Amino acid sequence: MVREGRTVSQLDYLQAQKVIVYAAQHVQAMSAYNDVEQSLAARARSYLDLNCAHFHNPAGSGYYLGMDLRYTTAFAETGIDSRGAQITGRMSGAGELHMP
Repeated sequence: MVREGRTVSQLDYLQAQKVIVYAAQHVQAMSAYNDVEQSLAARARSYLDLNCAHFHNPAGSGYYLGMDLRYTTAFAETGIDSRGAQITGRMSGAGELHMP
């Protein structure tokens, strides 16, 4: 993004403005969701962290569902295992109460 005539990292800019809390080492540690050299589990966890964890975490408004989809959360504590069908259903449609 361009700010004050120079190109800056959007993540760094939003962090400096205190809009988000961003840890570069956290994002760099994740697998790219489309890197077939990485395990499916690692790619899926990265996708869920980037697209869903802002809502499904202990401080998020979607935590009432008992799901913590942050990449750093141990799999056994995410709620994924017990809600697989619900996740698939929410991702297969569009509109209110559906996930990206």
